[in-house]
Amino acid sequence: MPDQPHNEQEIPDRFTEILGGAGFVFLVSYVLTVPARDAWSTVDAWVGEPGLILSLVLVCAVSGALFSRLTGVRTDSLLAGGFPVYVAWWGYLEVTAGPFDSPVHILLGAFFLIGFGLGAKGGERLGNGSGWRANTAG
Repeated sequence: MPDQPHNEQEIPDRFTEILGGAGFVFLVSYVLTVPARDAWSTVDAWVGEPGLILSLVLVCAVSGALFSRLTGVRTDSLLAGGFPVYVAWWGYLEVTAGPFDSPVHILLGAFFLIGFGLGAKGGERLGNGSGWRANTAG
């Protein structure tokens, strides 16, 4: 049997991270799009659609950073779990409410994933001491 570069525990841990990332992305995305819809309508009235999208991405980024820091889930695992969540969500929307003339639901999912990814990467960098704080200390 050839030597494998990883131990046997690494694969289940990675799978658990991906499932955790998928659950987290689903939960935050659901909360941002279903119960909070009225609140985002108010934000849209104040800052317009570009400001609304930027606000949503910012919330996803902060959420991703906190999730990464608190759980230790890596950015790639978060995104690997989040992507199938959005594919399933897009499919669900197409079947139940589509077909759509606009790809806005696809773009919104992509913006959410970008926010989660940027936030998680920032959380990782701050967690391992290579972020802004480590560079300015001392």
